[in-house]
Amino acid sequence: MIIEKNYNLKNLNTLKIDTVAKNVYFPQTEDEFVEILKNNKNIKVLGNGSNVLISSFNPKCDFVVTHNLNEITFENENTIKAQAGAFGAQLSKLAYEKSISGFEFLIGFPSTVGGAVYMNASCHNQYTSDNFFSCVVYDVKNDKKIVLTKNDMKFDYRKSVLQDENYIILNATFMLNKGDKKKIDEIMKRNLEFRKTRQPSLKLPNAGSIFKNPQGDSAGRLLDLSGVKVFNVNGAKVWENHANFIINENNATSIDILKLMQLMRNVVYDRYKISLEPEIEFVAGVNEEENKIWADLKSKKED
Repeated sequence: MIIEKNYNLKNLNTLKIDTVAKNVYFPQTEDEFVEILKNNKNIKVLGNGSNVLISSFNPKCDFVVTHNLNEITFENENTIKAQAGAFGAQLSKLAYEKSISGFEFLIGFPSTVGGAVYMNASCHNQYTSDNFFSCVVYDVKNDKKIVLTKNDMKFDYRKSVLQDENYIILNATFMLNKGDKKKIDEIMKRNLEFRKTRQPSLKLPNAGSIFKNPQGDSAGRLLDLSGVKVFNVNGAKVWENHANFIINENNATSIDILKLMQLMRNVVYDRYKISLEPEIEFVAGVNEEENKIWADLKSKKED
């Protein structure tokens, strides 16, 4: 196990927020991962650090990084088991090599398996839950490993039981179907091309989609029609190609990004009376102003 003290997290989050954590743990095995979780109740798990905004102002928790927990194994010809730190894109490529269909949508994802299961990541009408069979989690409250089935997970749009219970995913098993390798390749290439034109590359620091789609509509459409693409707060700016992405263009801080999110959400509400819900998570620090902004972003607006 590797433990880093006063460690800069800039290269561990895709928004490239420049911030320092007191302790960052890098487990080499699942047993080490569980031991860390067991002994540190106030800790945040980081996979690729996408879909998360970490406070620039002394994050209140320690962090554990799953980069080394990346083993992927084929249980049989169509069943894949992956550790929480394995990258979704790698899963997609390995499935393609075996002519297995169902993970084409993961090819351009920055997320790890743990993150994809946690939020039921999706694209092109494919969801992580579609091929999910089970996962092993660490139950922090009861200090034990348990197996959760698909029914146990209570999957929904950008939702799983992992967000409501103190469960930390260790690995997941998926059951897929044999497919035509040529067709799988075509879908993957099409998906990659879509992401290139509709979503910013990670060369542009971003956290993925900022707001969830409201029922029956698109957050990007509402934001675009509300004119937010010109918004910029101290280097945090709305991406010109898609209004539901924020780019950290010039070393913006977490509070700059939160203020921009608040502006975006407010103009949509003023125009459409729709209260957008953040898709990203926020890891709080000691700055009370940004904590208040986050509380406002999480609340449902009412007239």
